[in-house]
Amino acid sequence: MSADRRPDVQPPIRLGLLGYGLDRPLTGIGRYAVELARHLCAFDDGISLELIKPFSKPANGLDTPLRTRQILGRRLPAYMVVGPTQITNVARRDRLDVVHDPFGVSPFFVPRQLAPFGRVLTLHDMVPFVYPETHARLTNLLFRRYIPRSLRFVDQIITDSESSQRDIVRFLRFPSERVTAIPIGVASRFAPAGADERQRACQRLSLPGDYILTVGSLSPRKNLESLFAAFKELRRRGRPHHLVVVGPTAWKSAGIFRQLRTLGIESDVLLTGFVSDDDLPALYSGAAAFAFPSLYEGFGLPPLEAMACGTPVVTSNNSSLPEVVGDAGLLVDPLDVEALASALDRLLTDPELSSRLIRRGIARSKAFTWERTARAHSCIYRDVATQRRL
Repeated sequence: MSADRRPDVQPPIRLGLLGYGLDRPLTGIGRYAVELARHLCAFDDGISLELIKPFSKPANGLDTPLRTRQILGRRLPAYMVVGPTQITNVARRDRLDVVHDPFGVSPFFVPRQLAPFGRVLTLHDMVPFVYPETHARLTNLLFRRYIPRSLRFVDQIITDSESSQRDIVRFLRFPSERVTAIPIGVASRFAPAGADERQRACQRLSLPGDYILTVGSLSPRKNLESLFAAFKELRRRGRPHHLVVVGPTAWKSAGIFRQLRTLGIESDVLLTGFVSDDDLPALYSGAAAFAFPSLYEGFGLPPLEAMACGTPVVTSNNSSLPEVVGDAGLLVDPLDVEALASALDRLLTDPELSSRLIRRGIARSKAFTWERTARAHSCIYRDVATQRRL
């Protein structure tokens, strides 16, 4: 060992991060990939990062300059077919030690003897196994046929919660010691916004003065039908608040719009569609309460973002959500409309309870940092690369 080299210096790691989907507006998984890349580049731990993406334009939300490689397969079916070979070619050419797929497609089908790089896969949840009816046929095919067949080539699975870790071991029968739960961080921009910022955001989006907020795609799994029924009960009790629903329309959303019409609350519910990350902190901060009665979540980032912005939260008592919220929010059975309405009503009418949960939420959210998340990922990459070198 040379005299100027310290014993604790780690060997460099060449990492390829797959960027499928970053050419589209960012949803939860896309934001995970972007924040992970940004924070991996922010500290010097010997990891050299490049982005492998199946599109030519810049990746959405990723302002960190990265070396990039373009491959074929922008659409999911094509990516599933040509991705494995394309990614392998890049890994060989650039001598990558590890390739990480943060989107959960798992395009790893080339045998290790032909491409001796480590393969890391993030699976955020097991929704297609728990609620297959809420997903399109292609997604169910991906999880039930494609991903299970790829797992013999995967070295390590990362997931977002202990709940998802248990589900992955249960449904995919993957060795538990090779599934690591790493909680997602909350971006630093999610913090209580000032009055002027809240007012400007409300004006831009034509929001009402007093509102309850929910954030997420308009899909059956988000259980908006129960939220709409609970909201109607709140109106019956005389609460003047409107309901603001932020998120894009997703597959099988017709029942959501039908429920709105059936309940006769269209004029009291504002569907904003997709909202940029720049406006979200102000929307969270301006809400009287945040409601998230999802049927199942691999992590549940919106409640954490709401807590970080100083908004009291009501969410489900299932899957990963108790791990995220802890005692900083109210947990209810998402299918119990009366319980959901009563929990929201408590937040709207009990200032002491609301203030207590706001304080707890802000404090709890500070434990979920992207720096901590990125460093935990870095340890996984290093372990996988070391095993590959043995």
